[in-house]
Amino acid sequence: MPRCCGGASCSCVIHAGQNVTITGIGSPSDPFIIHANVVLTATDGPVFDLAVTGDGTVDDPWTIEAQYTGSAQLTDHPNVDATTVTDGQVLAYDAALGKWVPRAPVTATAGTVLTDTSLTGDGAVGTPLQVQENPDRLLSTTAAGLGLSDEGMNSVVRRFADTAERDAATPGPVANALSILGTVPGQIDYWDGAAWVGSGNFDLDVQGEEFYQMSGPYTADRRITYVVRNVATSTDTDGQFDAISALDLAGKAGVLTATVTPTLPGGPGSVVVPYGIMLAPSAGGLRGVAYRIDNGEPLSLSQVACTVVALTY
Repeated sequence: MPRCCGGASCSCVIHAGQNVTITGIGSPSDPFIIHANVVLTATDGPVFDLAVTGDGTVDDPWTIEAQYTGSAQLTDHPNVDATTVTDGQVLAYDAALGKWVPRAPVTATAGTVLTDTSLTGDGAVGTPLQVQENPDRLLSTTAAGLGLSDEGMNSVVRRFADTAERDAATPGPVANALSILGTVPGQIDYWDGAAWVGSGNFDLDVQGEEFYQMSGPYTADRRITYVVRNVATSTDTDGQFDAISALDLAGKAGVLTATVTPTLPGGPGSVVVPYGIMLAPSAGGLRGVAYRIDNGEPLSLSQVACTVVALTY
């Protein structure tokens, strides 16, 4: 405040203070102007790092930022008392203290967790929840978890990419275990106690060479297809015709055996020259050769009919 001595000759003296500056001489043309500077500082503590930015103007107001320090702890919160903690404890609310305090985790009280017959145990210490195994249904538990037992694995049809993968599989097969190979689609094999054998309604006992070998000999693990073709066609000048075409044998390795039975091309009552038919391999298929029974000559350019039966592999 200005201080005056009193009287007409008295003058005013204005003193600046801390963070306050005065300009002007107090005349109408140069009045006193008082400037005040406000300086804000922040003091960091063990819990918060504080920072003040801005200059207090409308365009740049003061901003106070608070961040936890690296040494801040949960117990610094006024609603938490965690001065003494041990490994494995969790926070629990203590109504008497009105604070969150460290406690050992509480397991479920026996009988409070309801389960059906697929689980055993109640979740308490000593009786943890566990999947209920049913050995009669071939289930067992290993370190990897619940799954089929070895007996169960050998009681289902197991798929393998090829014979090498099947031979290396564990557990090993037991009598009558079933498997199927990716290399032989549709063929189910069974373990006879010594080897994998193709399943079927009969055992095939092959003696001698194949009737027609195309891409390899017959082996016991090859699938047999029973082929029946009813043919009605005309012979060429040599009495020949397609009995089983190359298209019918595409993808096959060969023919074990084949038989042909001539039939009447025109049906019962037809008048035809009696003829017989022989079969022979030719150009990837089976070629039929018709011949007259009366003179043995080829039955050329004539209608023939027959049923061809073949075992292909």
